[in-house]
Amino acid sequence: MTPDLCIYHGGCDDGFGAAFAVWKRDGDCVTYHPGVYGVDPPDVTGLDVAAKYISSDERYRHVVVVGSMLELGIESHKYHFQLGTELARFPLEKIIVVGEEAKSISEGAVAMIAPVNKLVWVPTSDEVRPHLKPYLIDGVAILFKGSRGVQLEK
Repeated sequence: MTPDLCIYHGGCDDGFGAAFAVWKRDGDCVTYHPGVYGVDPPDVTGLDVAAKYISSDERYRHVVVVGSMLELGIESHKYHFQLGTELARFPLEKIIVVGEEAKSISEGAVAMIAPVNKLVWVPTSDEVRPHLKPYLIDGVAILFKGSRGVQLEK
């Protein structure tokens, strides 16, 4: 299915490469939007959105640690849920969800039939380490994404 909108990681070679892959497949019939920290995302109401942030390099196993995006306001649940539905499409080994607002990421992933054994929810970043430790080895690519207030850098 051709998406209406492709949101990719702006200012990043991986993000550009992901958007380029969509463009090669779907061309100019898709609107492309660079996702940049601190810049509000476009309104996606009624659109089929492809979020292209994650490398698909098959040489690596992939893990995502995703925290609450605190800037989303009243539509927070909707956007977190939609992110979960997008993450479920990727061949991820583990999705670690951090923060109360982010619980709906797990709900979205489960709604798209993501295996529940691939999902972990923790209330704070202090509780990520035990779930992440088995993946701190060669051959695993880990993406951390969340608001600064979630403190994933801990």
